[in-house]
Amino acid sequence: SSAASDVYKRQRKSNKQVESEKKTVQSELRKSEMRIEMIPKLLKTLYEDKLSGKTSEDNYCVLSQEYSDEREQLQKKILKLRRKLTEMGEKGNEREELIHAIRKFMEMRTLTKQVLNELIDHIDVYETQGTGKNKTQRLVIYYKFVGYLDIDPTQCHPNYTCLLYTSPSPRDV
Repeated sequence: SSAASDVYKRQRKSNKQVESEKKTVQSELRKSEMRIEMIPKLLKTLYEDKLSGKTSEDNYCVLSQEYSDEREQLQKKILKLRRKLTEMGEKGNEREELIHAIRKFMEMRTLTKQVLNELIDHIDVYETQGTGKNKTQRLVIYYKFVGYLDIDPTQCHPNYTCLLYTSPSPRDV
């Protein structure tokens, strides 16, 4: 349960970081949208300056091309930022599902197959190391929504024993 608590704490911190990043992207998107709306007005003013003689033909051509290039870059940037916001929204939904599953996990008294299926994507089991009382086996748990979490070994319980059987135990056969 302390591992689940650590996951939940990391998730909360991660949510704050995601919200901060989302605000930054939204701000950048607003700035880009405002700038792209200004470009036609700037081009109109530039054209009027050319007609009135305030700007030479050469300067008009150079500046006009720069504004066109800027508009093209902004269009690409806006598209990219909108995609990023959409992805962030999808990841936010996944985070909420994970937080819900972890809360259920933290409140339970008995580990059930349903809870395992909600939280865990798969488990990698490695070769047994050592013998007798020094025998250990490394397990890497890949959680749904977040993948593998590198949990500090000092937070683990080295003498924890867990027996999980799905059907009849191989010992019972």
